[in-house]
Amino acid sequence: MNDTSTPSSSPAHEHHRRRRSSHNEEQEASYREEIRKELEEREQRMRQEALEHEEAARKEMDERAKARLRREEEEQFFQERGYVRHVNRYGHVEWITPDEAKLRRQYRRKEFVRSIFKGGKGTRNVLRKWILAGMLLMAILITGAIVVISTTHGPLDPGTLTVTLEQQDPKSGGAKVYLDGVLLRETATPAKITGVLEGWHTVAVHKEGFQAVPPAMRTHVKAGKSVSAQFKLSGVPQMGGVAVTTTNLMVPYTLYVDGVAETHEPGQVIQLPVGYHVICAGKEGYTVTPQYHRVFVTREQQLRITFTFQADDKLGRLEATGADSAYLYRNGAFTGRKANGEALFLPLAKHVLEAPGAEALSTEPARLEVTLLNAEPSCIAFQSTPPLTLLPVTFRTARPGAVVLLDGQWTACVTPWTATVPPGSHYVNFFRDGKWCMPDDRLLVVEAGRENSLTVDF
Repeated sequence: MNDTSTPSSSPAHEHHRRRRSSHNEEQEASYREEIRKELEEREQRMRQEALEHEEAARKEMDERAKARLRREEEEQFFQERGYVRHVNRYGHVEWITPDEAKLRRQYRRKEFVRSIFKGGKGTRNVLRKWILAGMLLMAILITGAIVVISTTHGPLDPGTLTVTLEQQDPKSGGAKVYLDGVLLRETATPAKITGVLEGWHTVAVHKEGFQAVPPAMRTHVKAGKSVSAQFKLSGVPQMGGVAVTTTNLMVPYTLYVDGVAETHEPGQVIQLPVGYHVICAGKEGYTVTPQYHRVFVTREQQLRITFTFQADDKLGRLEATGADSAYLYRNGAFTGRKANGEALFLPLAKHVLEAPGAEALSTEPARLEVTLLNAEPSCIAFQSTPPLTLLPVTFRTARPGAVVLLDGQWTACVTPWTATVPPGSHYVNFFRDGKWCMPDDRLLVVEAGRENSLTVDF
């Protein structure tokens, strides 16, 4: 009788079937693992995209807020100094003096008239002839009027502008005076400004710790006449104390506060307006460390600073003049002193002095080299003049809101901020929450034809 068993029931076939089933299960598990990894990667990408979207939205909101704050601060800053807002032909906003705005309006009118006279026929030619005739007639009338006035009354004299404060306290000093957006050096209220050209002018005043009311005033000066502009300073200046102590010195010395010198007794407490100040000390025949203290005075807490005096018979005397409002930098380092003629006692060596332009002034020369050989006084002179050009420079910090110090001056502007400065060397630092960004001011060279900016992790 023949064997009737089927191949499927053989042991070899059963083993093969089990191996194939096991292989299928392993392959399925591998596929599932791959699919899970793909899903996890997809989920990770989705989360990353969501985070990037949220970050982009937050940055956009921050940029909009900063842009709004920048516009508000810029408008307040320039209006307080007598500038006017002007939109140029490219749609960009500029802040210029009223006189410059007037000149630009006149230039636009001239351009309009010039466009009328560019070629053309028919009605344009007729209009051109009438305008030429009118302009010629007006020129004849004006020339005749000038001749009559000159022959009967003599040449027109410039006017005089008197700027005063309501109830000025003689002990606290006057306020700085700005005429058409330009600081009048060595001029403070009450001020009598002579030689003012006839026409409309913008005058403003500024005093640390006060708010001027009104912020700026438009006044018309007539030839040979005197006109007055009076302001009121709102708010009582808040004062804070600074105790200045000395080491190795028990006799009077010279203390310099924001470049202004006065005799000081060791251990004396000085009262200063709340805010930023630079304090230095000096005495002939002594080296002083540190060279300066940068302090931020508050009403709540009395500050204490110390200067150490060390006798030194190898010091020279240097006097820098010509830039009273500009801080001096020696060999690239901030000195805390100004180029106002006060003596600096320095080692007998070669020194490179800079006085970067303050109050939007350009200082010439950019730097001066002097070698002190003995104790005989040496003098150097800078000259501050309005710059021929101003270039934009942008300051940024990793976290917005840091106050910018430019060329040693407290600007009261916070990052991100775009300033216009004369080309050349400038020194920058930042201040936030009682801390300085850098121990030494950083050099920034501003040049035409490139983007000038400084970004720091602060």
